[in-house]
Amino acid sequence: MVISGLDINKVVFVLLLLLHSVIVGATPVKICGVNWPPSTIVVDGHIVKGYSVDVFNEAFKRIGVEFTLTVMPWKRCVKWVTSGDFDAVIDAGEANEGLIFGEYPNSFAPLAIFVREGFPKDDYIPEMLTGKSVGVVRGYNSYTQVGHQLGWNIIQTNDEGKMFRMLLAKRFDYAFSDILSTPILSKQLGFRVKALTPHVINSKFYLSFNPNRYMLAKKYDAVIEILLEEGVLDRIYKRYLSKSYRELLADTH
Repeated sequence: MVISGLDINKVVFVLLLLLHSVIVGATPVKICGVNWPPSTIVVDGHIVKGYSVDVFNEAFKRIGVEFTLTVMPWKRCVKWVTSGDFDAVIDAGEANEGLIFGEYPNSFAPLAIFVREGFPKDDYIPEMLTGKSVGVVRGYNSYTQVGHQLGWNIIQTNDEGKMFRMLLAKRFDYAFSDILSTPILSKQLGFRVKALTPHVINSKFYLSFNPNRYMLAKKYDAVIEILLEEGVLDRIYKRYLSKSYRELLADTH
């Protein structure tokens, strides 16, 4: 028997998880991340909004636990989640070893090569970047993995702002970033770049947990499935993007 597209066994499993959370939910879940709009939007050093914030508010309310959001450099965030100092990191790629995540991605990002506005070419041709220096944010392991597979010379930077400043200063001619957050960051930070087309790859990113929080990760993924079936995820993502969660998910298949 299926209820609203969900198998009855899954419904029972979710209910058991939620009952269990009443016992273990006293300690807030510690989550870290970076400024990556529109997933996470940082104001005065705090993550204050974004579709991830809205999803977490709904999901963890249903699980029955509170959570905290802390901004820190990406590489440190991943390191502290891996070590257990934090419980989860927002929008980690599949290449981040040592972390666990569920079936449902948190973010979907077409990744593209960005160049200075006056760059003479508009087309992305993979062969023209072989052996060339390409800026990538340090700790973005999935980005780095793609670059190595394509034969790029990866130049790591601490964050997107530093990467694009180096691009504009002609420290390198190419930067690898996503086409959703980069236009927003360019307005926030006051730089002008353009993306070569087509984009390089569609990537999926997850709320990724320390392995010791396996049960929490299972609860979270189970609740996300319910939010998807109820249409809650679609409504949240449409607040920030032109596509719903289902449409974004379909684009990656």
